[in-house]
Amino acid sequence: MNELPQTTVEEANPDRQYATSNGDGIPRRYATAEELLTNAPKDIIEKDVEDVFGGLTVRVRGLTAAQAAHVKQQSFNMSGRGPDLAWAQMEITQFELGVIEPKLKREQVLMLHRTAGPSFTKVIQVLDEISGIGKEELRTAQREFQEDRQPGEV
Repeated sequence: MNELPQTTVEEANPDRQYATSNGDGIPRRYATAEELLTNAPKDIIEKDVEDVFGGLTVRVRGLTAAQAAHVKQQSFNMSGRGPDLAWAQMEITQFELGVIEPKLKREQVLMLHRTAGPSFTKVIQVLDEISGIGKEELRTAQREFQEDRQPGEV
């Protein structure tokens, strides 16, 4: 029977210094798991997006890693020969999750998406920036997938 090898977890030692692989020779103290969990919410940024929707201001919050992954997942529509980027669905989800003031219902976000112009795009661009969502990476992934699946290839 195949058993997994026993692994040991080293106790957290905040005073321990580790050699670095970045070549600068400066030893660093790496974070403990507890520090990571305590500090994780602190890297979520909130920001006002001004002069949108006729001179108004909305407040947005950067997405968590889980929310950003959900938005990226919503962006791919598997139909036909390969994935297509479903920008509308992705932006609607992103707007719904990221805009915190005013809080909008999904129906209201859908209405804004259908009727607004550059203001909606401006809010999405700010959310991309503060959430670390690289839409160019999504475009590149789609392009590479489509190139790999040229007609006549199996």
